[in-house]
Amino acid sequence: STMNPAVKVRWLNALRSGNYLQAKKKLRDRDENTGEHTYCCLGVLTKLYAVDMGIEFSRACVYGEETLSPEVQAWAGLYHNNPTPDVCGPSLTELNDGGTSFEEIADVIEAKL
Repeated sequence: STMNPAVKVRWLNALRSGNYLQAKKKLRDRDENTGEHTYCCLGVLTKLYAVDMGIEFSRACVYGEETLSPEVQAWAGLYHNNPTPDVCGPSLTELNDGGTSFEEIADVIEAKL
């Protein structure tokens, strides 16, 4: 199964926009110095869902979780709460937490999901 094409385009654009600071280990965090929210790649998708649904980010996930809620997963048309773009390869959170940039992650999502 492939993800919802409209959601995919928005996710790619968001990851490439430079508007999101990258977090590790959780969907959303805070930058210690600036107090700005930071997001992992799955957190960016969760943020798009929250905006679409008109709900707080915290209601779109169990705060501190590292994977997609069932609601976000279904909305995006994804087969897993932490997709693995290549069968034997790393999951999206493993890429994210391993230091792969949002731009590089977007390229993987575009090609593989």
